Amino acid sequence: MLGKYEFLDSEINYVLKYFEPTVSSIFIWIDYINEAFFDNNLIIKKLKQVKKQLMNMNYLDEFQDIKNHFLNIYDEVLYLMISYELKEIDYNYYAIAPKLRVIKELFIQADNIVKFCYDGLKKYKKVPSIKQLKNFFLQELQNKLTLVERFNKFSTIEFDNQQNEIIILLKNEQNIDKWLSGISLILAIYEDILDNLYNIDKTELSYFWKIIYRLNEMQSICEIYQNICYYINDK
Repeated sequence: MLGKYEFLDSEINYVLKYFEPTVSSIFIWIDYINEAFFDNNLIIKKLKQVKKQLMNMNYLDEFQDIKNHFLNIYDEVLYLMISYELKEIDYNYYAIAPKLRVIKELFIQADNIVKFCYDGLKKYKKVPSIKQLKNFFLQELQNKLTLVERFNKFSTIEFDNQQNEIIILLKNEQNIDKWLSGISLILAIYEDILDNLYNIDKTELSYFWKIIYRLNEMQSICEIYQNICYYINDK
């Protein structure tokens, strides 16, 4: 996606103030998942290559190739986890799969941010403000929240009363910090029951995992916004 867009020298620095903090989030999550790989005796070195490529990136156009490289690794890891399931090899699925989805979401949002900036420049002749970017993220969060509610209707593990109350509050929430707190609490409640799920076939938990993945994606969007705000305030 990035290769489709051309920015003037006078514009690129404004785009980078949104893009660079997102890439920094990718660095952090690659470190997280590499720790999870190590803890589960999984030998996957390719994500270190992705991190190195990102660190050495000189032009925005290079990001698309790096993203495609990651997506290939993403598919490889998913295939590896399926093979582990078939061979009944013990490992912590929850420690790996959600982190993998978060990194994928970060790559997607990095693309989306550049497109959002490009569209703003074409329409308004200037890079969107942080307030406009916040509204963009809030819409992304609402879209994913709608999916979470839909998946919950079919999940074998439904939200408890506290989780439902949080969902209701988030529908009208405009503060992204509060979104992050609410999402984190929903996930924390789920974590309390994870130990009881290891003996249940994952096909029976498909909607449960879809909910977990969407919540992790929402968490990453909130973190991107926070990182961008910190980055701008430090300048």
